[in-house]
Amino acid sequence: MGGRAFDLNTPPIPHHVYLRLVSKFTTLLKTLHEVVRVAPHAPEKITHGDVDILVASPLRPYADEELLALLGAEQYIPGFPTANFAIYEPEMEAYVQLDICMCLPEKIEWQTFHRAYGDLWNILGVMGRRVGISVNHSGVRVSVEHIEKKNKKAAMVHLTDDPRAAIEFFGCDWEQYERGFSTVQDMFDFCARCRFLGVEISRRREKIAVESSRLGASRALCQRWFDEYLPKLMGEEGEEERGIELNVHSREGVLEEALERFDKRLDHDMLVGMWGKDLFDKEMWRKIRDLLPLGTKRGNLVVRALSKRLGEEDLGNGEYGAMCEAEEWRREREAKWTRIAKAEWRVILVALHREAGLD
Repeated sequence: MGGRAFDLNTPPIPHHVYLRLVSKFTTLLKTLHEVVRVAPHAPEKITHGDVDILVASPLRPYADEELLALLGAEQYIPGFPTANFAIYEPEMEAYVQLDICMCLPEKIEWQTFHRAYGDLWNILGVMGRRVGISVNHSGVRVSVEHIEKKNKKAAMVHLTDDPRAAIEFFGCDWEQYERGFSTVQDMFDFCARCRFLGVEISRRREKIAVESSRLGASRALCQRWFDEYLPKLMGEEGEEERGIELNVHSREGVLEEALERFDKRLDHDMLVGMWGKDLFDKEMWRKIRDLLPLGTKRGNLVVRALSKRLGEEDLGNGEYGAMCEAEEWRREREAKWTRIAKAEWRVILVALHREAGLD
């Protein structure tokens, strides 16, 4: 929350104070948690809005009051996964905000990695999104384009939450990442070697303005990347001098590579199959409802009851995958449930009336 959770004087934290507070708070939190992590901060940062610490695996149950006393917090905003604490800092003669994020043990390394170096993943993420790759707190995902057009969330196939695998998939150097970045230029040079940088390179300048406007307002490093570094990279230096190979990747090509690389073909086929099944079922029930000698309201009641039965039946049939795309399977499915609807709609309506106490 950038140090703004409390109605208190919480000015920017000088870097030397921030480092001292990180050391102090991590030491204290290790008395309560097996795992305590702090993401590396952005290079050249001289002030910080707050202190962010991630924790996992409590050593024992503890009450909020114990944690408040341990930290010396005067105010507290409970929350999950992140809680906020206001702690007075004498050197600053002001309060500092500490945000503690409770993580699952198996997720804390990824979540620390995803927060690392400030805007790093905002910059890489813009390049990835153009080929259907996104990165969030849960991992790297690839989006199925034809599903994304209708439902972005439903289109995602999880690929990995392994930090090294993520860096290498983007075409960047893991050893360089582990060494860290002493300057913003170092971090930008690292990002510029992302293999997705060359996507739609002929329209790069137009896209710079759009992305800069969207991200730059609140993300200073993003603004520098789009407004300063990227135009210079694309316009003023030759490709040999950059040492960067600019490639055009198609979404379909990246999708196929990702599925093979991370062994997610089955997950993809299941998602596509179930999406197709859901669309088919929606149209099937519309047709069936129109066939019944009922008005819209009663027809919807019958269809709702039948679709619930179908859903329960589907749960017992296991994985569908590509089967849902087969024309013969669809014809048989529609014919079966059309017969059932025609034969049972009266019985269903009577049962619904009894349940509603309308007899």
